[in-house]
Amino acid sequence: MKLKKLLCIGMAAVLSAGMVSGCGADKTEDDGKVVLEVGNWPDKDVDKETAERYAGYKQQFEEKYPDIRIKDGNSYGYDVTTFNVKASGGQLPNFLETWFTEINKIVDAGYACDISNELYQAGLMDQFNPDMLELLTDENGRIYGVPENAYAQGLFINKKLFRDAGLVNADGSIMIPDTYDELADMAATIKQKTGVSGFSLAGGWHLLNIAWSYGVQFMEENSDGTYTATFDSPEFNDTLQYIYDLCWEDNAFPDNKFVDLTEQRKLFGTYQTAMMFGDPSIVNEFVTKYGMNKDDIMLVKIPEGPKGRYSQMGGGVIIFTANTTPEQADAGLKWLEFMGITPTITEEAEQALRADYQKQIDDGGVVFPKEFFSIWRSPEREQKIEEIAADYANVDMADYDDYCDFTGVTIKPEEPVACQELYTVLDGAIQEILTNKNVDIKSLAKTTNEDFQKNHLDKQN
Repeated sequence: MKLKKLLCIGMAAVLSAGMVSGCGADKTEDDGKVVLEVGNWPDKDVDKETAERYAGYKQQFEEKYPDIRIKDGNSYGYDVTTFNVKASGGQLPNFLETWFTEINKIVDAGYACDISNELYQAGLMDQFNPDMLELLTDENGRIYGVPENAYAQGLFINKKLFRDAGLVNADGSIMIPDTYDELADMAATIKQKTGVSGFSLAGGWHLLNIAWSYGVQFMEENSDGTYTATFDSPEFNDTLQYIYDLCWEDNAFPDNKFVDLTEQRKLFGTYQTAMMFGDPSIVNEFVTKYGMNKDDIMLVKIPEGPKGRYSQMGGGVIIFTANTTPEQADAGLKWLEFMGITPTITEEAEQALRADYQKQIDDGGVVFPKEFFSIWRSPEREQKIEEIAADYANVDMADYDDYCDFTGVTIKPEEPVACQELYTVLDGAIQEILTNKNVDIKSLAKTTNEDFQKNHLDKQN
């Protein structure tokens, strides 16, 4: 089963109130109450403060809904290496967070629960952002989760390092690389002038932005629903050559050239690299974890390549698992509303949101005056969040204006199948380039494509 776009116009016809929905066979009860096991529960041994706040949320929720009991304590979060084992053993909570890229895999394996009817009855169907709905809906109009957050990648700039390298305009403003060629030139200049890495790349996940801008098509769907890897191409050769030149000609990368996402964020947050891909959700990590000055952070739109300007879109989704009954799915949607995930900002959700904002401020972090991406079509929600955030916001949005202007930017979802596996394969190709000056680019492109087809797509097919 491959999830695909569903036009909202026909939604009411597809989702009738009498539609059979839910996956569990029997209602789970405890003294007449619906028992709802919530995943990703904060671990008190890891984050005692958050765990205590959630204990308070549980108490408030159960007072508001006396017919529901929250089963807490399950801190399991989605992991590609353990999910199937836990799912087959019936060890999953009723819902948990995962990535949009994983939904096809989970649904195809039979580990997800259709919550379409519950969404319809809760009045949420016409409030979905259509782009989010597209990623959650199969060809039969069934929906398997609720979007939690979304992002589109841009280019982070360390303003201090740009100033140290003289990359400022006549009016003192920071120069912004408009193309990947300009990014390479600026990265080389930063390295020459400051001795610091001009740019860092966290593997295959971030490579997609560059590859798409060079015209790379990673896969195509066949008439029988299988997929064929298609990136053994001149466009992919050019992409790999660009990375090679960044490394061996421009000397743009960190001394430890191949870095993972954690190391990349550390390098940027500690002023050891001047540019990296990312989205606003990670700004607090730079500031609170690594002590970066929030006023040194700038986020601009993704650079343009030979075939366009592409920004990777992704995000998180709360997926209901196969052991969930309709009653539990309904209770789960009430919990999500209570926590402010759905369009309605209840009094309790406002309290939780304010508590989160205050914690960010207390931790020395940042609060933005608005949501960058709305997962719901709800002007009322957006307005309410802006009203609440206004009491805490401490960011100069001028540093994010260029990023917020998506003129000319194609927002592109991650690849449709085996996406995490694709990233791993591309990681290997990048590592080979960064560690082998004599690498054969064409041969590397060919073997990478073959690896992805044989070891991943063929198994998916």
